Amino acid sequence: MDELDLLDQLAALAEELGVQVRREPIDGESGGLCRLKGQPVLFIDTLADLGTRVQRSLEGLARLPGIDDHYLRPDVRERIDRIRDAGQS
Repeated sequence: MDELDLLDQLAALAEELGVQVRREPIDGESGGLCRLKGQPVLFIDTLADLGTRVQRSLEGLARLPGIDDHYLRPDVRERIDRIRDAGQS
């Protein structure tokens, strides 16, 4: 799976989890999960390079408790687990 397909799948997963996904030009280095008016929103910075968009999306989704109840491809699950493990150190 290429990174663009992965980004699309991450956005679809976020929506399945009840997270609004907004693709917007920010500053080329931003994006990620936040709360607006109490609701989770995943911002995908359209000015950022593809790798940054994927990484920020993975980091945001890794924080969501419901993600473990959804099927993820093994390589995607591994990337999310690495992010979680890095956050625990």
